Amino acid sequence: MLSPPGRPTAVVCSDDLQVLGVYEAARRSGPRIPDDLSVVGFDDVDRAAWVAPPRITVRRQSSAMSATAARLAPALAAGRQPARDRHELETTLVVRASTARPPTTVRPDKRGT
Repeated sequence: MLSPPGRPTAVVCSDDLQVLGVYEAARRSGPRIPDDLSVVGFDDVDRAAWVAPPRITVRRQSSAMSATAARLAPALAAGRQPARDRHELETTLVVRASTARPPTTVRPDKRGT
């Protein structure tokens, strides 16, 4: 996936542990983070703090997610539908150094100059 042609300019991972895999794949195949490939994670787990460059991530409140699940579990276990289908929980974008503008491709004009 990270080899040309058709290599993406950005990858959004569903969790920060996947970020570790993307960083390793980039190290092996050549794109530089963030110069050639922007990477964003999710969760802000401590183990992912050791990557370089430091990754941008979305921090979520695990305790709020757990508390919401605990409130919903008894009704669901009893076969009742929750009063709401959607529960929005607070997140924070933690800006670090793993993204950049996509690299530009220099194209000659139509006259070939």
